[in-house]
Amino acid sequence: MIGFQAWSGSVSAPGTINYTVGIGNPDPVQWVWLFGHVFVGPANIVRDVGHALLAVDTRFPRLTMPEVFGLTLAAGQSQSLSFSLTVPGDVERSNYLGNTFLFQSRWFEVGQYLDRANFVFQVS
Repeated sequence: MIGFQAWSGSVSAPGTINYTVGIGNPDPVQWVWLFGHVFVGPANIVRDVGHALLAVDTRFPRLTMPEVFGLTLAAGQSQSLSFSLTVPGDVERSNYLGNTFLFQSRWFEVGQYLDRANFVFQVS
């Protein structure tokens, strides 16, 4: 369901990485309550979703979009979400692993994991 990603490739610390993720609905039915959760850490190399969501570099924020109630995507429709990820001033010059987890919220039960993607950005 994650169809594309775009981001500013490098930034000085402190600074901001601008990141956009495209989400598409390939199914013949509508999807509701969809959210993208973005964070920094080595989650892409962790197979188990629960463990991957714990692989977080806590110096960076964790961001979830869109607003309350999430995205609604009709069959064949796509939309994008844009994030501004703050890079703190005290991080090392290095490459960092950004992650997006797409999930469907289920307000009174466990949500559904749908997809994930990663992106690499440089702090110089």
